Amino acid sequence: ASSYSDVMMARPGGNPIASVGNCGRCHYTAQDTEHHETFNAQAGVDLPATSWLSFSARGFVNLMRRTVSIENLLTSDTIPAVSARLRSGGDVKTNVTLGPLNVIAGADLKWDEVENQNHLPNLGRKDLSARAFGLYADGEVKLARKLILGAGVRYDGFDVSRNLWKNPTGELSPRVSAVFHALPTLTLRGNYGHAFRAPTMVELGIFQRMYASTVIGNPFLGPERLDTVELAFDGWPFGEVMRLTATGFYTVATNLISQVPLNSSAAEFRSVCGGKLGGVELEVASQLPKLHTSVNLSYQFLYSRLDSTGLPFDYASAHRVQFRARTSIGGTAFVDLYGAYVGPRNDPALLVDEDGNDLGHIVLPGYFIANARVGWNIIDLFSVSAGLTNMFNAQYQETLGFKAPNTQLFAELKFVY
Repeated sequence: ASSYSDVMMARPGGNPIASVGNCGRCHYTAQDTEHHETFNAQAGVDLPATSWLSFSARGFVNLMRRTVSIENLLTSDTIPAVSARLRSGGDVKTNVTLGPLNVIAGADLKWDEVENQNHLPNLGRKDLSARAFGLYADGEVKLARKLILGAGVRYDGFDVSRNLWKNPTGELSPRVSAVFHALPTLTLRGNYGHAFRAPTMVELGIFQRMYASTVIGNPFLGPERLDTVELAFDGWPFGEVMRLTATGFYTVATNLISQVPLNSSAAEFRSVCGGKLGGVELEVASQLPKLHTSVNLSYQFLYSRLDSTGLPFDYASAHRVQFRARTSIGGTAFVDLYGAYVGPRNDPALLVDEDGNDLGHIVLPGYFIANARVGWNIIDLFSVSAGLTNMFNAQYQETLGFKAPNTQLFAELKFVY
């Protein structure tokens, strides 16, 4: 399978001058444009060997070229910036099923090559490439009719230029889980997992001067790490008609990467601190077959704090509510509704005075957004639909300086073959 796209877009919004540590925001004007070209291709094969053993392999190529034309706020000239990224790779895996035991094991490889003019002076073109490989195994065993135990482990390694990343390190990520079907209408779940995120090429090697600030990469960064414990239950108090789910989780984060101001006009990526997150997710899902309708309502409470400042994580809202509903009319027409409330959250941007003194984080206000879609399945393989996004024209920003789109009307023709 393959795909190609060629898109030109405007970049409205943005502040004339943004605070340090928010690279690029100072340049966003209605005259800025982006040109994106993308090409994706993938292929795979599945090879069943026996009734209990099978093999599979996948390969892919992703190419993206991005040209950003930025208006200089002093001279009004248009300045182009070009970046390109080629990612290729693949994976192989085997699946073994022996009675109550099921095991999946495999390996994957990813290769990235980047072309970008905004990098540290000591980096050459050969430094802007990286290979990452992984080995993994994951198993599940049904010890009894009501109890299922699972465990897995993954190792990730990196082949990166030492000029780009001074101390590339591999990472071992284990996980364990248990599922207990206490009653036909009650299931208990618990799991622990370790995860990590390696620093990106941008965080390691960027050096970008802008109108209001400069952002600098750091080749001495280490990976971010998360350790999470989760407990949950699923209940069906009215059979298949309704499902109730409650999930509690607690996460410890270490070595988080963020931009740190060096002075009034420059910021550098650094491993600044750790943090803790905890919360509860509640969900009610209902199926109403006689009405050909399904409804889903969820609420999330999130408590997050950075160890260094005691402030919430960036973009982490304490309260989030989501609603989804779908109904079918006459077996051919359908209506979809979606709504979400997101509470106030901190933007990474800092308020600063004329002397560059930190006045605290900017808080983005909460918002409610709703979408709707109406469609008709003309035949089994063909459908047509129309919809509204942001139907109440909510005025909000997910990131400071970038206003979300106003109400938009769209139409879709879909053919499945």
